[in-house]
Amino acid sequence: MLIVDRLSVTGLQRISLERVTRVKRDELVLDDGSVIPLHRVVAVEAGGERLWCRGCSPDERVGDEGVGEAEREGGKRGG
Repeated sequence: MLIVDRLSVTGLQRISLERVTRVKRDELVLDDGSVIPLHRVVAVEAGGERLWCRGCSPDERVGDEGVGEAEREGGKRGG
């Protein structure tokens, strides 16, 4: 899973899905008790394959190595 991490040099952090112990309506709870708000999740990957990506078109989601346009621009969407 790829999340927004403002303290990281890249702005993103990769976290293993195996660390997720609970999925709530608006957050994920990790094995160490850390809470990740769902709005910080930008991609979900399993077995080296991208299953979902925030901001990607449906054709980009599975197997695409990049992230969606919104994530390339710092998570901001026009509107």
